[in-house]
Amino acid sequence: MNRFTSTAILPARLLAAIALLACLALSACPGSGDGNTGDGSEADPPIENTGQQGAEAGGSKNHLQGETSLYLQQHVQNPVDWYPWKDEALQRAISENKLIFLSVGYSSCHWCHVMEEEVFEDQEIADYLNEHFVCIKVDREERPDIDATYQPALVGLAGESGWPLNMFLTPALKPVTGSTYRPKAEFMALTERVVQVWEENREELLNQSDMVASFVATLPETGPAGEIDQALLDEIVDTAVPLFDETWGGFVSPQKFPTPVRWQFLMHYYRKTGDEDARRMLVKTLDEMMRGGLYDHIGGGFHRYVVDDSWTVPHFEKLLYDNAQLASLYIEAGELFDNDDYRFIAKDTLDFMLREMRDEQGGFYSSFDADSGGVEGSFYCFTPSEMIEIAGETDGVALNSMFGITEEGNFADFHGKIANVTVLSRRAKPEKVMEASGLSREEVDALFDKYRQQIRDYRAKRVAPTLDRKIVTSWNGLTLSAFAQAYAAYGDEQYLQAAEGIRDYIASAHVQGQPGGAFHRASTGHEPVGDALLDDYANLANGLFDLYVASGDSAALQLGSEALSFANEHFRAEDAVWYMTPDFVEQPLGRRIEIYDTVEPCGISQMLKGLLREAALTGNTEYFATVESDLAAYHSQIGNFVDDPQSGNRYANGLEMANWLDAALLSNGPFYEVVIAGDPADPATQELLSLARSGGRSFVLTMHVPAAGPDEQMLALQPVLQGKAQWEEKPTAFVCRKGSCNAPTNDATEMQSQLSAGWAH
Repeated sequence: MNRFTSTAILPARLLAAIALLACLALSACPGSGDGNTGDGSEADPPIENTGQQGAEAGGSKNHLQGETSLYLQQHVQNPVDWYPWKDEALQRAISENKLIFLSVGYSSCHWCHVMEEEVFEDQEIADYLNEHFVCIKVDREERPDIDATYQPALVGLAGESGWPLNMFLTPALKPVTGSTYRPKAEFMALTERVVQVWEENREELLNQSDMVASFVATLPETGPAGEIDQALLDEIVDTAVPLFDETWGGFVSPQKFPTPVRWQFLMHYYRKTGDEDARRMLVKTLDEMMRGGLYDHIGGGFHRYVVDDSWTVPHFEKLLYDNAQLASLYIEAGELFDNDDYRFIAKDTLDFMLREMRDEQGGFYSSFDADSGGVEGSFYCFTPSEMIEIAGETDGVALNSMFGITEEGNFADFHGKIANVTVLSRRAKPEKVMEASGLSREEVDALFDKYRQQIRDYRAKRVAPTLDRKIVTSWNGLTLSAFAQAYAAYGDEQYLQAAEGIRDYIASAHVQGQPGGAFHRASTGHEPVGDALLDDYANLANGLFDLYVASGDSAALQLGSEALSFANEHFRAEDAVWYMTPDFVEQPLGRRIEIYDTVEPCGISQMLKGLLREAALTGNTEYFATVESDLAAYHSQIGNFVDDPQSGNRYANGLEMANWLDAALLSNGPFYEVVIAGDPADPATQELLSLARSGGRSFVLTMHVPAAGPDEQMLALQPVLQGKAQWEEKPTAFVCRKGSCNAPTNDATEMQSQLSAGWAH
């Protein structure tokens, strides 16, 4: 299901009324369906061009010269006279009464690069666009609000979505038609048709674009309110079972995204209920994702998604938000199941991020491109002869068997630039490797560690994928969570330092004006850009709360509380409405509400988790009520089921809102806050703290106060700590739920028993 489906598919009567616009969109559709559908057929950019209008300082062929976005800079030499999304371009469209051609993408998007090379670097196309349109380029990572505004229009008009998102707009910014990737001839035909209708039938086109804009501006409905209780959660999980791929894990699909929020919910559902189906689906998926080509077995970290059902051949982008969420997932799963393989993947992913994605000032960069030197996947794939070159005949044969490398290979670039190469997997049994190579079991077991660095060094001589050094607040919030959780689980100081580095960077580089105010969305070269959106505040706050729980960092708790307070004031309206953008940022078709959890959790569901956690950590009980009422308001969305007459399967809309389900699971509880009172130098205090923080339990929030109780500064920030002091002159645990506490205990076993009540695991 596409994330825009419930709000963006146009009803039949409106589709009939806008037949002209639909015809425009379909008039140049490729028969093969090469472009993007769903949440992302994409790829990467490079290359240069020959000029046209707007050739200003620095040799730029257009108006993108001063932009810091890597994606915009990749288009700075195009002959298309691109503008950034700013008043200059928007006012020019109005004053000249010209249509706008809007193209949205991002730096690691493969099909964005392909379209640049085939279309936007073409002088004929550029001349036509420059004559008839005001052309605007947008980096969706800087302006996801612009992307979210026009993706639903594309779904309704053309039945597709993804990147590059190419939309034709009226001067009033209302949608005319659009497409994703199109090769030159098809794009030119579509563009000429748009111009023809604009010149010959303008009034009708404007009227119909008004109708599309009106529908796109329609917001998801809330109510009637209802409880998201355990029975509803059970029913939603039951509908997931027939959709599960029993062979390869994940849900049955020709291409698979990791979608960590779904597996996080199923993990917490299993912890709550002990449900065997949830455990089986979770473990199978975690195992297959880490063994297949989705994972980079040489350099660490996960690619964005796979183009098959077996997690073997990926689209090779590496995105920060994927790796942060998946690291968190494997951290908790490793502790829950006491699984060292999961622990290895979690640590290996975090180490990859530290080694290759960390800025010297503490923030983390957004992404690695899928392409290397203009060829998709070339950095990551191998042939049998290369392994033999690295390790010699015997060990090379063993490595080929271990990684599944064959002469035929399993990957060929879509554009025919490479073929017969292999994306590495780790599915081979040791016995198979022994048989292929003649090595002993001990030698096979040592093979990976023996040669991994050598293979990495060999690979490093190739043209590397481009790194986008944009630092996004939202994704750094997710990364902050991962490193804080890793510190709580493993006690490794480098992970604590990484989490603190993110805290310090965002607090210094992304805060607008005074602390407690607005944040910037991102920065490149340490120069901030854009206004933060709801997901920025929500993910940052949750990351800061994770840091506080792991280390007792009161500055993190303070900053997180301020972020939530600001968001509550500027993003929330009446009736449980949380907008994607703040009330001081103007939007082309009005402020949007995003309710679906896709490859990232949506801002609202993360905000509800943040409010729930702050209420527990500070005693702000109004937030408990807000979470309960807002969850209830979206009951009709979460509890919507659709029966498919062909497959006989029942689909739960709630599966597209998995982070909402997780928030409901935590809100229903029991959701524990535990306060440990005691001298930090006392081993008994450390035993209680370590036990409370162990197991990766998201339903337990840990706080620490001195033996004599909290001081005035602590109480000012956390009134919930009032009355919590050491009992009977021994380190003491207070296990509470929404401020109501059990009898204090000095016994670690008793504390553990209290924290486990109501949860199966």
